[in-house]
Amino acid sequence: MTLGECLLGDFLYQQNAEGEYIIRNNAFVPKDRNTATDVILKIIDKIYSQSIHSDDSKYLIRSYTTLLFNQAMLRFSRDIYGESRLRARLDHLASIVHEMAIPALNEAKKYEDYGLKVNSTAPYLHRHLACIFYWFSVLKPFSLEIRKGFNRSIEKGYLIYHNEFVTYDLILVLI
Repeated sequence: MTLGECLLGDFLYQQNAEGEYIIRNNAFVPKDRNTATDVILKIIDKIYSQSIHSDDSKYLIRSYTTLLFNQAMLRFSRDIYGESRLRARLDHLASIVHEMAIPALNEAKKYEDYGLKVNSTAPYLHRHLACIFYWFSVLKPFSLEIRKGFNRSIEKGYLIYHNEFVTYDLILVLI
């Protein structure tokens, strides 16, 4: 699994190469979130190892909160892929019951702005990145602890906006 597939794809459900949802037994097939999480966090570990000097690594302890990371990714997926999920469910329903095809597609139009932050079934890359940046900034899954004995000064803004810096570096790796 690539970083792009993990970070820009739906975090909750599997999609094929064309971005269509995989449906089995009338339900979306769940995605292996652990694998996607591992891929993303390995890249973040590389970012940390390149940004923190090896002499400072025993004083600057990096960590992440799995719950907050998963919540950020799930909310990102909901916001970006919510309309696509709705469309896929209705299309699948229409394919099962052909006489419902026209009412189901008309019904989808009613819900295009139904509590979704991104009103598109195929949002541009900048909307994906903005949504990822938003949720990582709000939920703050990444942290940096400074232990006693650290002699160099560190910019206060780096600690306050640590999640934003990490997310920005992650996006740079992606693009």
